[in-house]
Amino acid sequence: MDLNVFTELKEEASKNRGDCRFRVVLRGEYEYDAAREISNSYVDRLPAAVAFPRTARHVQKCIQFCIDRNKFFRLRSGGHQHEGMSSLDDGLMIRLSEMCLIEFDDSSEEEAWIDTGMKLGQVYTELHRRGQIIPGGGCFTVNVGGLTQGGGWGLHARKHGLTCDSVRAVEVVLYDHETGRTAVETITPEHRSELLRALRGGGGGNFGVVTRFKFRLAEIPKELVVFRLGWRADQAETVAKVWLEVQDRFPDELTSFVRMGVMENGAPSAADPQARDFPIYAGGLFYGSAEELWKLPAMREFLERTKPAQIDTPIEQGLHPGVSPNGEDKTLEPPDLFGYDDFTPASIAPRSDSFCDVAPPSVNCDRPHPHKVSSAFPTGEGEEFRDQIATAVADYLNQSRHDPNVRSYMTFHAMGGAISRAPSESSCFAYRDKAFLLQFQSWWNKARDSSCEKVMKERQERAIEWVRDFRETLNRKGLVEGAFINFVDKNLPVESTACAEKRLELLRYYYADELPFLRGVKREVDPSDVFKFEMSIPPA
Repeated sequence: MDLNVFTELKEEASKNRGDCRFRVVLRGEYEYDAAREISNSYVDRLPAAVAFPRTARHVQKCIQFCIDRNKFFRLRSGGHQHEGMSSLDDGLMIRLSEMCLIEFDDSSEEEAWIDTGMKLGQVYTELHRRGQIIPGGGCFTVNVGGLTQGGGWGLHARKHGLTCDSVRAVEVVLYDHETGRTAVETITPEHRSELLRALRGGGGGNFGVVTRFKFRLAEIPKELVVFRLGWRADQAETVAKVWLEVQDRFPDELTSFVRMGVMENGAPSAADPQARDFPIYAGGLFYGSAEELWKLPAMREFLERTKPAQIDTPIEQGLHPGVSPNGEDKTLEPPDLFGYDDFTPASIAPRSDSFCDVAPPSVNCDRPHPHKVSSAFPTGEGEEFRDQIATAVADYLNQSRHDPNVRSYMTFHAMGGAISRAPSESSCFAYRDKAFLLQFQSWWNKARDSSCEKVMKERQERAIEWVRDFRETLNRKGLVEGAFINFVDKNLPVESTACAEKRLELLRYYYADELPFLRGVKREVDPSDVFKFEMSIPPA
């Protein structure tokens, strides 16, 4: 491939002035390594150039440039594509991180246009000043684009639904097969409603480039509580069974999760005996006061039957600007409602000074780390099924070998509430009827010396296999099915050998019965398959 072709794009992008200009970084330039960075540093790809458009017109120019010259491109919209499919070798990475503005609707205080490249932390901060929120995800560094198009689960989900459920309109760059040109369109329920439905849960990058979303904003109450409970490893089965039973009885105002990690000896560190240092912990977000939270019958039952080793004092957040929880006149920063990724038990720190022994990341969302993620939904319901899946999860964790250089854990995420009540015709998220979601994760850091390549390879293979085998163990027992596109895993088991059939079989995990609809939309808006990548939806 002639890599110099993107020099022309760089010259065109930089010769204009003001808002007409945007950055293009070529391979070999000093900014290149930072520009090509993706969230999963296990994936190392070398695009010929990285473009940073700031407007929909810039995006048009980048895509049209590649189409006219028959060059490949990829879109980095959401920021956390776990399989690295937002990048490529030799083509153009179109990175939307400089599209990061909020435009409030003058005609409605309950709606706003939010750019696809805006980080959730920025969104929460800006909206918080108005006492509002969108039901976003858990990592502040995730961008709005990928999260929303894949569905978007977070700690407001049972109260306000998935992120995509709050989308009212979408601005998107499309390709017109007949004219051979790109165009910017605003998609609404009245204009191309099927495409709008596909963009609500159909995954990013399949149909065009979403440049911004019009969201319905939700009001944040004056009282909001974050809580965390911790247990030792030998309580894994009990905690799982009880949480799976009682969480269905939690009110919509409470969205919760239970995370179970692999830790040596199954005990917290004596040096830092905080709840986050327990291998099993539950947490959540409650719309109300701490007193109301602990009086919930289902919560009282959960505590009585599991007897947490530690209970974090709930953090009561007064969320209206200018008023603190005790009524003082004070400007508040948005609370960290999503700190459930802070899980750094001192007991898993490396015990050697070797360059090959590197501590796993303490927080997943602070910067890129090598990792593997997978997901699944339960196949059944009822007491017998819940007991079976809780036992299977605990058995796998109990027999897992602890690796001091890797964070490995499984999380139950609560579904139900507003998620299950959203009309099926409003989006193409296929698993609204499920009571919970399972996520499997392994995270590690790169070694500090090139001589550790063999050690690193073996460590990575074990970490990836732990995730794959965990999900497949539950699958073989008939306990799980499907997967969540926001937690994408391209290695789910498929039986087909033909490439096209293999892709469809893999995509059925994520889209289930919605796949024919999504392929139909793809055929209508992108029959030439201009917007394609390893797991993109092919035209029907």
